[in-house]
Amino acid sequence: MKIPATFTGVASKVDGSLSLRFASQELPVADKVKIMELVNSFGWLVFSINDTEEIPQENAPDERKSPSQAYRDVLFVYYKQQGGDPARFNLYYRKHMAKITEELKEKLND
Repeated sequence: MKIPATFTGVASKVDGSLSLRFASQELPVADKVKIMELVNSFGWLVFSINDTEEIPQENAPDERKSPSQAYRDVLFVYYKQQGGDPARFNLYYRKHMAKITEELKEKLND
């Protein structure tokens, strides 16, 4: 989908990613519906300051994080918020995962 927009701001997030803000011009209802359906979807953002630049049409590869990568990232943020030393996170992560694994093993039927 291609719409005219103004890039209005950027903010860094705790996981190192960026939050980008755009403001569109007034859009037809059908375009608004299409955009609302895309909320929380993974894709590619192409921004050009002129309308003549060619926009690639290939499909975006699935480069989302695996569930385990996403869990590790969230756990890292939680660990830092609790005052943990980022240099010692790998040890914390291993202990945390070992604890979860043992808890699940205990629930298995023999």
